[in-house]
Amino acid sequence: MTLVGIIALGVKVNVAGLSESEAKVFAEHWKQCTAPPYASPDISVHREPVNWATAYEHLTQQITRRAIEFNLGKLMMFHAAGLQYPGSNDVVGFVAASGTGKSTLTSTLGKRMGYVSDEVVAIDLELSVHPLQKPVSLIGRSNGAFKGHIGPDQLGLRTNLTSTPRLASLVLLNRVTEEHAPTLAPIPLERAVLNLVPQISGLGLMPSGLNSLCNVIKKLGGVYELTYSNAADISPAYLAKIMDDSHDGSALVWKHIPKDPSPAMMHGYRVAQADFFDAIEIEGRAIVLDKGQVRMLGELASAVWQLLPSTNSKSELLDRLEKKFGKHDDSEMILDRTLVDLKLQRLIEESPIG
Repeated sequence: MTLVGIIALGVKVNVAGLSESEAKVFAEHWKQCTAPPYASPDISVHREPVNWATAYEHLTQQITRRAIEFNLGKLMMFHAAGLQYPGSNDVVGFVAASGTGKSTLTSTLGKRMGYVSDEVVAIDLELSVHPLQKPVSLIGRSNGAFKGHIGPDQLGLRTNLTSTPRLASLVLLNRVTEEHAPTLAPIPLERAVLNLVPQISGLGLMPSGLNSLCNVIKKLGGVYELTYSNAADISPAYLAKIMDDSHDGSALVWKHIPKDPSPAMMHGYRVAQADFFDAIEIEGRAIVLDKGQVRMLGELASAVWQLLPSTNSKSELLDRLEKKFGKHDDSEMILDRTLVDLKLQRLIEESPIG
């Protein structure tokens, strides 16, 4: 049996259990990531006793998944394709869910731009990119059937990257079925956050994950949405339009919400914020990240949720809310409904006093 060494997102991987001929094919398809077998690998993956096509697919999936798991809490990892602008360190990340066009875009644009990854764009908080030039996972557009993992060289992709690739743009993909010429448009910060979070691995494990994401977005000057129907219609020159204004994030404003478990006292109960990973406020509305879910609250719910830790009683909370939003004949009923809704969303917790 033959060992093959792989470097994936900076993780040292040994691939074990391959025959000599299998190792040759595997190393050729992973050529941009291969290294001599490691004496002390970070992780090891093993060939399963199944046919080679299935074993190859599973090995590729295992390497990617376990490299992501190894970097949870260390790198910000977008479910994205990454391509580098020719003659530049700048990388654009095309963010989208599985089966929505990343690999097709990669196999098309990657012949004219540098291939970084078709599945994950991993960065540190200074925007340095950790490439994963794995075989491209191709899926048929018409029937969604898996076509296989094909090496970047076999697809004719450009694999010579600069030594210091750096994320310069994030683009949310919106592929539509009807004919649509490519259009790029900036999107608001809150929409960017709500759409990006589900496509980031382990954001809740990063210190102040939402705040860190907003800092990344600000450094990039915002997030764009690319609406298109045919990847062949998109050119590097068209994408380069982003670079004209993508480094001015001065207009992007948010507030980080620190954790505070201090309870308010209400009719014999302590009422406090439930534990959460991280939270921010944009234009008066809180966005809360908790256990892989991200939720945006309305202005009233946001105010109630944020005021709880610094409020001693329900009457004080009502008074502070009326000063913020104005008086209402049904203020107490509206507050009660808001508290019930926050409790149903598991954003607050109650416990009896005494």
